Amino acid sequence: MSRSEKADRIHRIMETDGKNMSDNLRHINNQSDDAIERFSSYEELRERTRAIKEDAIENLPERIEEVTEAVEANGGHVYLAEDAEDANRYIEEVMADEGAEHMVKSKSMTTEELELNHHLEDAGYKVTETDLGEFVIQLANETPSHLVGPSMHRSASDVADLFNECFDLEEPLSDDPHELTDFARDKVGEQIKDADIG
Repeated sequence: MSRSEKADRIHRIMETDGKNMSDNLRHINNQSDDAIERFSSYEELRERTRAIKEDAIENLPERIEEVTEAVEANGGHVYLAEDAEDANRYIEEVMADEGAEHMVKSKSMTTEELELNHHLEDAGYKVTETDLGEFVIQLANETPSHLVGPSMHRSASDVADLFNECFDLEEPLSDDPHELTDFARDKVGEQIKDADIG
């Protein structure tokens, strides 16, 4: 996508979804500010966290070795992919080796960056997102609009319209967030029960 195409897309999103984004971001920012105010050692812990992250990046080969040893000691297996294509190929291979047809997964920005869902769907597999926001995004065939709130650009009435459009319902859903969450939980629960791998 060219820069002008990206700019056009952003302008369209802001025209159609700007108010939802603004309202939802304001709500998240207010909640964050409230939590930070009650957290007396916030700045100190933030600096420590930053130092730990920088150290981990600086010593990445050693960290990978530590993680590999820990995972393998617990019966797991670690595969270090060369790139997105290699990671997707490997995951598809695991699906085939396990005889799996349906994968459920939850809120992984890494798999979003890999475009894993598209890769597996193109190979004939079914993939279901189990995080509420990601489930909404998947149904809408969109990409996440925010790391924490992937469907932040959608209002409750947008989600109700989407669910009513995507599912054959005897009675249409209202825009009540509790009703929508309960409905999504039930639908996702059915998919989790049906899945072969997660």
